[in-house]
Amino acid sequence: MLRDRWRSCLNRVGVRAGGSRADAAGSGQPNAAAPAATPPDASGQAMTHPGPDAPGTSVAPSPLRSSRCPCADDDAAAADLTRREIAFAVVGALVVIGAVILVAVAPAPGLSDRLLQTGHLLVVATLVLAVVGVAGNRDGYHGEGYLAGILLMSPLSTWILAIVTVIAYVVASAGGTPDLDTRVRCIYVSIASAMAFTAAAAFVGRSVAQRSRAQAHVYDELRDRRSQLRDRHTRLLETRGMVEVGRLVQFDTLCLEAETRLAAAECDLCDPLTGRAALRWARATGYSNILRTLHRVEEVILAAQPDEAVLGDAFNDYLVLTGSSIAQRETLIANLRAATYAIDAVAADAFFNPTGPRMVPSAGAPSKLVAREVLREIRFAINDYRDSRVDRQIGTRNSLVFVMLAGAGVTYLTLGVAILAGVSTVALLSASVYFLVAALAGLLNRLRIESARTTAVEDYGLSIARLTAAPLLSGLAGIGGVYLVAKSPELFGSLFGQPMTQLTASQIFDLSQNELGLLVAVVFGFVPAAFFSSLQRQADRFQQELEKTEPSGGSSASTAAAS
Repeated sequence: MLRDRWRSCLNRVGVRAGGSRADAAGSGQPNAAAPAATPPDASGQAMTHPGPDAPGTSVAPSPLRSSRCPCADDDAAAADLTRREIAFAVVGALVVIGAVILVAVAPAPGLSDRLLQTGHLLVVATLVLAVVGVAGNRDGYHGEGYLAGILLMSPLSTWILAIVTVIAYVVASAGGTPDLDTRVRCIYVSIASAMAFTAAAAFVGRSVAQRSRAQAHVYDELRDRRSQLRDRHTRLLETRGMVEVGRLVQFDTLCLEAETRLAAAECDLCDPLTGRAALRWARATGYSNILRTLHRVEEVILAAQPDEAVLGDAFNDYLVLTGSSIAQRETLIANLRAATYAIDAVAADAFFNPTGPRMVPSAGAPSKLVAREVLREIRFAINDYRDSRVDRQIGTRNSLVFVMLAGAGVTYLTLGVAILAGVSTVALLSASVYFLVAALAGLLNRLRIESARTTAVEDYGLSIARLTAAPLLSGLAGIGGVYLVAKSPELFGSLFGQPMTQLTASQIFDLSQNELGLLVAVVFGFVPAAFFSSLQRQADRFQQELEKTEPSGGSSASTAAAS
């Protein structure tokens, strides 16, 4: 399957599976290292130029010069797939609802048996939906895509799990505290309900986990950047006739490397097969990988451009380094000045030394070829700095999601133990109210903080992850706060030798006896904001560092040189 995907990607960009670009001029060397593509001359034939390995080989124009971006087909394919996923989700929901109706109308000796039958039917429905989601395979991607959909929908599943558990236990306790068998079946049917919901909602989640939808803004930006680099590469090929003879080998090598990396970026960014739902899109790691590939193309184009375009990009890097917090910034600036002096001493004195001492050429000044490679490495250092900040944001977001799921699991484990212990319905409902009040307070506080943020840098879903985790942590803090405040007089009284009235858990979690607990829950609902504040400060620092190193998208000199 991987080999078929590899051949498909190579065919889309006109590259033979044997390792070389398709030779439209009929060179007859399928495994020879092909030189960089050049534009046709006035007669319409491919220009012949000496490459680094195959002098005189006639090479067809680059397939990357196509005016139509292959990404245009991705939106239509995603729309067709979404309609199918929604149909699967609707069918799954109907299956779950039908299972519940069958149990409702079927005769059963008691509520406990009815809960057991409901749980069995929901488990069967879950298995059917899971088999359809995993085995309903097309192009080898829907198994992983279904798992990605489950990952995206799992935060909602935790709420379904808790709500169904409370409702089932309250209904079972209508005639008094249920026996242990009924309490176990309440937990069983709630888990089965959450599983059925997840299995059905994963079809919708799978449509969201596509490349064009998981991070739509990032995807559009990557498409625009790739189109810009493709155009720059095309214009760069047209300047080959103006390249010095001593720089031809370097020019051809760099153009071939840029074309190869653009082909890899096109495969990841535009191929419909790679754009299907997958974990790398749901976790946003696929976008950072594409960004790294495009950065490598940008660095290669910088080193191959005409002198004036190289100086324009170098001046952009000079401005970026001046205001950034990159390690060894001064060393990079000194190397940039030396490299630009080797390319054009007059421009280096005029633009890259406005306040410093005049640069004096040394006897062993580097050549232009070496200077271009140095400038390429400097751009790599800047891009690598940006990529590391993006990776940290994505890692923080993914870690927060898993921490939230782990916290939800521990919370439900506590709820399950309380139900198995036969907690009273009043205590369970009161604790649920405290939890919801604190969760609402924390959510509103989180919305206020997020709405006040003004940064325009993409955070790859980190703010949404914080917003999703806020209700859970605030609800837990609210319940804990209600208990601590109610027990604090007893605690301090024992410390100072003054006996106080001891409150039981049933009295604390009883709204009729502890109405003040609502206010306490609201106050403690704001406590997790301190935890999120540290995460937000870290994310804001990363975003500020990204803003300081924001590239200009290439110098205008490259356009002028090509026209």
